[in-house]
Amino acid sequence: LFKTEKYADALNVYRRILPTARNESIAGQEVLSLYRLKRVKEAQKMVKTFKKNHKTATDWVALFEVEEGKYKLRLQKPKDARKIFEKIIRNYPKSEAEAEASYYLVRAFFLTPDKDGNNEPYFKALVSFVETFPRNPHWSSANLELAEYWERNEEFGRAARTYQNALENGLAYEKRPGVINKIVESYKNLKLYEQAIGYARRLVNEFPQHKLTLESQIDIGEMLFYKGDYRQ
Repeated sequence: LFKTEKYADALNVYRRILPTARNESIAGQEVLSLYRLKRVKEAQKMVKTFKKNHKTATDWVALFEVEEGKYKLRLQKPKDARKIFEKIIRNYPKSEAEAEASYYLVRAFFLTPDKDGNNEPYFKALVSFVETFPRNPHWSSANLELAEYWERNEEFGRAARTYQNALENGLAYEKRPGVINKIVESYKNLKLYEQAIGYARRLVNEFPQHKLTLESQIDIGEMLFYKGDYRQ
């Protein structure tokens, strides 16, 4: 139940387990469930109990700290959140918490541009996350975010490659047609029609009923014309 994010149901199960049968994993998941149900005060109280009962469970404590940072983000306190995430990254290297903190540090930086709207720390944090944590569940969405940045800045080659990273590595099914279409547009902007046609055909073949399919079929015809390939 916890792994499928059914936190309320998981919590009900944990609460029925006898104290003598409770272990570190059950207690840790119970705390995380409370945080993710936004029952923060209860979670904070349980963290104190957890630390007393499981003094060496630093990996769990690190994950609780990530949740505290996420709580600060929800309160619109990104600077406070940044301090928490940066501390986790320093104190828990090569851990699940480090990867999670690195992702949410991107979110904290995103909310704190300078007075001119520039945000180099956000961009650096995003690139660092994408390069460092390819196995993290947020990796595909971070790639999409980075690809959109490259696209806005008319770096179409980088945009295409980054969209491809997202597409081939765990991107949600419902997002795939739109991302394939973005790759097509990036290659069209580079006048790399062969590559663009390949992805447009992929969209048509994999998603024949999607609303973008007709547009892709038209695109294919136009690009073949640009290439001087009138036979197809």
